[in-house]
Amino acid sequence: MNSIICKFCNNDANNKTLEEFDRFGMSIYFCSACKAEYITYKSGKLASTSLYSELNSKLYRVSFNSHGLWLWYVGVPGIPGIPGVSKNKEMKLLKSFNDEIVVDINLNNINDKIKYWLLFI
Repeated sequence: MNSIICKFCNNDANNKTLEEFDRFGMSIYFCSACKAEYITYKSGKLASTSLYSELNSKLYRVSFNSHGLWLWYVGVPGIPGIPGVSKNKEMKLLKSFNDEIVVDINLNNINDKIKYWLLFI
């Protein structure tokens, strides 16, 4: 598949799969407009969704699926990977939530959610 539909803006999220993920039977799609990343199995089933957001000149990634939610520090803008070219390096897991948490993450509230979670780290 060359693209999937982004659940945040309904535009195309283009296939940006890196060779190392393809070897594991995974595909990566990225929506540049929303900074949303979708990792799928080759069957098309969604493995995880991530939103990237810049806050106070730092880049964070919130990843979620049916098993939980994870807040990552990616680094200062310019250091993270480039979709379809290189993967993120030196990411740091800041907070992990189990599957009992239900969080409505969207483009309008992601920065507020990150600010709140950072209070507890």
